[in-house]
Amino acid sequence: MTPRGLDGLRRSAVVLDRLRQRWAATLGPDRVAAMEDDLRAVTPANPLRLDVPGWFGG
Repeated sequence: MTPRGLDGLRRSAVVLDRLRQRWAATLGPDRVAAMEDDLRAVTPANPLRLDVPGWFGG
């Protein structure tokens, strides 16, 4: 991961944390936690990795 890529991940984490706080303020923390649990249940256990050789055609 390049420094720019790491910076992008850090920035996206900040944005997602802020969104989660807003959702919790509107829906309540229990509903947000339940929504996250539901999303985990319907997503693959092995998420797509962007560092897989050949992913970018290389």
